[in-house]
Amino acid sequence: MGVVNQSELASIIRRLRVIGTDGQYLGRDNYRRYF
Repeated sequence: MGVVNQSELASIIRRLRVIGTDGQYLGRDNYRRYF
């Protein structure tokens, strides 16, 4: 479970970074793909 938590945190950080770079880039399709 610890590994899963780390992976989730990494995904969230990546999403935040993408949003910071380009909010439009992160669309519903991309959001679904990220998850």
